[in-house]
Amino acid sequence: MHGKSDLVHISLFYSLFSIILKVLMALVIYVTFALNFWVPFDLAWYYIKRKIKPEKYWFWHRFWRTVFVIGIVLITVAFPSVDLLIDVIGAFCLSNMGFIFPSLIELSVDWFDPGPGRFYWRLWKCVAICVFGAVLCIIGTTTSVISLIHELYG
Repeated sequence: MHGKSDLVHISLFYSLFSIILKVLMALVIYVTFALNFWVPFDLAWYYIKRKIKPEKYWFWHRFWRTVFVIGIVLITVAFPSVDLLIDVIGAFCLSNMGFIFPSLIELSVDWFDPGPGRFYWRLWKCVAICVFGAVLCIIGTTTSVISLIHELYG
């Protein structure tokens, strides 16, 4: 009663369902990409348009927007496994934004008032945090880049 004929209908439904899901996902990306891309491009365009005559804005705006989109597409083609690329970026940025920059900001803000402290303890604390952040940056970024290289080439 049940057998190979039943599998055909189930796999047909699954195949059709997966195609519909892929089409809907592509549609969602197509519609939302412009919204997600607007702010970063607008920030870049603010600096790019300074070098362009106002009567040429329309052409160059479209040109640079196209260049940015093609660049993003090339990145996604080059790194199909986005999680490893995010690991590299995260390892580099977390150590800088979480340890090094706050420590340097604190040191620069507190340098004159209340000062570096007795025996320059604030200075040594910030130096220790910066060294720890630099070690995290080097180790984390290196291991992430190595795993990315192994994934791509190996």
